[in-house]
Amino acid sequence: MGNFLKNKVFILLIFSVFLGSVGFSKSVMANSEILLTDLDPSNTSYYFEKNKWGFTSNFADAFGNIVGNGIGLYNNGGAASHATYNIDGMGYKSFQATLTLDSKWLTGDFGKMAIGIYADDILLYEKQMPKDKVLPINLKLPENTKELQFVGKQIQGAKGEQRLVIANGKLSTSGDFLKASKSTTSLITIGSQEDSYYFSSGNWSSTQAYQDIKGNIIPYGIGLYNRGGGRGYASFNIDQLGFNILETKITLDSKWTVGDFGKTAVGIYADDILIYEKQLTAKTAVQTVKVNIPKDTKNIKLVTQQIQGARGEQGVVFIDPIVKKTTDPIKKVNKTVSVNTVGAIDSSYYFYKDTFSSSSFQDVNGNIVTSGIALSTSGGGEGYAVYDIQDMGFNAFKAKISLDSKYILGNYGKSSIYIYGDNKLLYSKALSKSKGIANVTVRFPSKTKNVKILVKQESGAKGTHNVTLANAVFTKMSVTTKLKASQVKVLNHAKRQDEVKVTSLKKGDYIKVYSARGSLLATSKKVTKTSITVNVKQLGKKKGNIYVTKISSGMLESDKKKVSYKAESK
Repeated sequence: MGNFLKNKVFILLIFSVFLGSVGFSKSVMANSEILLTDLDPSNTSYYFEKNKWGFTSNFADAFGNIVGNGIGLYNNGGAASHATYNIDGMGYKSFQATLTLDSKWLTGDFGKMAIGIYADDILLYEKQMPKDKVLPINLKLPENTKELQFVGKQIQGAKGEQRLVIANGKLSTSGDFLKASKSTTSLITIGSQEDSYYFSSGNWSSTQAYQDIKGNIIPYGIGLYNRGGGRGYASFNIDQLGFNILETKITLDSKWTVGDFGKTAVGIYADDILIYEKQLTAKTAVQTVKVNIPKDTKNIKLVTQQIQGARGEQGVVFIDPIVKKTTDPIKKVNKTVSVNTVGAIDSSYYFYKDTFSSSSFQDVNGNIVTSGIALSTSGGGEGYAVYDIQDMGFNAFKAKISLDSKYILGNYGKSSIYIYGDNKLLYSKALSKSKGIANVTVRFPSKTKNVKILVKQESGAKGTHNVTLANAVFTKMSVTTKLKASQVKVLNHAKRQDEVKVTSLKKGDYIKVYSARGSLLATSKKVTKTSITVNVKQLGKKKGNIYVTKISSGMLESDKKKVSYKAESK
């Protein structure tokens, strides 16, 4: 009996240990906490302190109360400071602390400071630090967070820099994880594979932090500008990474907005597809951007185009630019390639790509063009660019065509544009200030090999125009179904406008009417019902033929349908 009891007690002890290992220890872990100061940071900036400034000066809060536990951040001269902690696999779900500026560096001009707290590349918290508050924070962490990073950004004052204290920081495994995309990556983490000279990441310089249009300090971002004006850019490779969303905020830095610093436009490109564009002025608020990334995108490109002012150039900041993989449907788009990527096989002398040397293109309304080509001549004549698109699968050319606004005040003569496919004229238009911008889509005949863009000019007293083709691309689009004869009826009136009535249409369709010789007679408004009547000035007294086409939303113009009409009737 004695041995039996001993064995039973032994078994119970073993079982208890087993239960503890699988159950009790998990319970303890679920409520475990650790002070931030009990962890060693994996990376810090130079001016990082723990519990004291140096060996002698205690931390204090904004009201002068001593802080016994915490970390301190600042940077001598301004700009950036940081501390990064590796918490990979530790299961922490939240972080609690109080944030404060140390009172010893508040009286007088010590500049200003902001903090950003990041879980890997996800922004958890951002704040412009106040002088008169102690801020409690309780932040949830995303599941599987690898690094927790504290970023201090500041601008130096006449007396030096403020100092940030993160007091009584504590990590905990209790509670719930933050719901966030499991695949969120900063473009800064991806890294630029190609960029222009005046590209910066994190700060403008080691002593100069980014600011937004209101003067708020930006903890994390990308800066672009171009000395003297023109183009700035940075390209990021995301090939086969599955990202389908890009998010960022965009602002001009307030340091370069008072006085004449010119003007700026920004563009975001997925390969050669423009997915966002905005003209920025000193009055433009911070822009919040969320755009779909098309399927099979290889590179995201951030672009600034600028015109220099009397005092210099504006600075553009892309705040926290991230790409994400979500469950949202991946956007499918037509195959689209910039004419500059294809490259001209022949061109005239005054042919430009993306910029006139250090000066940006503008449209006739004065808006800066973020990508495209421009053509001009010296004293009149012809300017051109020729592209070989054989076997590339394109069936259309798209661009926004206009005169450049820098060359329209006064007599700059006359300009017309022509687009040819294998020497066949596909499009022509006389350009002028009053005619504005032509949003052009030109369909190519099957098996087109060469495309020629030609500008013809007559010089005026002040010279010649510059013709801009904004966002000029070759693309492959679906073709609208050809009209049936039964859908079209032509009424040839004697004393009023003739009518072309088209039925069995969809909302959003357009109708075009051409003469027997191929000249455009009329273009309808957008169809709002299932039929439309297009008025034509006069077809003529006798019977004849016209050609009618249809354009459905997002598609190319259909093949022409020949339609006969009778002689005039009363």
